[in-house]
Amino acid sequence: MGKVKGMHQTSVLGEEEGERWLAKLKVADLKSILRFLDLGVGGTKPVLVSRLLEEATVSLVEVEGEEPRLCFFLEGDPDGALFDPSTGSVSIIIDERGGGKASGGK
Repeated sequence: MGKVKGMHQTSVLGEEEGERWLAKLKVADLKSILRFLDLGVGGTKPVLVSRLLEEATVSLVEVEGEEPRLCFFLEGDPDGALFDPSTGSVSIIIDERGGGKASGGK
């Protein structure tokens, strides 16, 4: 996929590896992330959680001078990066414990 919104993709995780990273994310992290997907409506939609877990391609990207980010890609997203702070959506920053935190938003 090459460059993604100014982020250089350093690796694309395979299905097994992607599931391993997803398993490290707490449910609270997913809920926090998904709030940004549903701007203007309170709460989260379980269908989005399901779609994210089942359909997303997970990629680890590196932004110069920042921590690596775990990004999710879904078919039908015109820019490829579903979670991108520059567009008001979300990226996940991987911390040393392997967890994640949402960033971005409007």
